[in-house]
Amino acid sequence: MKEFPPFRLDPVNQRLWRRGDAQDDERILLMPKAFAVLRYLVEHLDRLVSQDELLGAVWPCISSAQNANTEIPTQVRASCSEMSHSASFSNAQSRSRS
Repeated sequence: MKEFPPFRLDPVNQRLWRRGDAQDDERILLMPKAFAVLRYLVEHLDRLVSQDELLGAVWPCISSAQNANTEIPTQVRASCSEMSHSASFSNAQSRSRS
């Protein structure tokens, strides 16, 4: 289980949970590829993950020249809109924009 408040990522069961105000856990539904993207990024929070690396990890049969699918990262961001307030995710985002 990977925790990055207010979120908890369960890679074994492929589930994402968000802790609510009343300490209730709310399940956030993600499509399998969106979960795979989020999982990879969470597992590598300590460093910048390039687009080529992410494509190779999540879509191993697609070359980076074959225009990456931007729908998946958008879905992850939309599903986890509060995630941008998490310090670790904000740091990862700012590093990726450098």
